[in-house]
Amino acid sequence: MKDQSICIIKIALREAKQNLSFNLPKPRAERIKEWQ
Repeated sequence: MKDQSICIIKIALREAKQNLSFNLPKPRAERIKEWQ
């Protein structure tokens, strides 16, 4: 459970960087569903 939450946090940080650079917001829920 802890490892999974850490992965989700890393993915969220990666998304934030992509959103800032590409300015293409995407719901986190969809991304999390894709990774699960």
